[in-house]
Amino acid sequence: MTTIEQSILGIIDETPDTWIDSNPSEWTDAEEQAAFHLTAAGLLDRRITLRARLPGANEAIEATISATGEYGMVEAM
Repeated sequence: MTTIEQSILGIIDETPDTWIDSNPSEWTDAEEQAAFHLTAAGLLDRRITLRARLPGANEAIEATISATGEYGMVEAM
């Protein structure tokens, strides 16, 4: 079994049924590739939140993008 296959099984085993916060910068290369493959297969969703605020402004604009499937991020954008 390859490292990516082990990472896929590990992610599937640890993935909860509801959304959680995760920090991909803490993932290994194999875990990042595994998450990519699981997202492309539609087995894992990714949600990214962007927030923008102009200098000196009190208000901010926030957008959340949810993506799954092979072209999920392209379609979400």
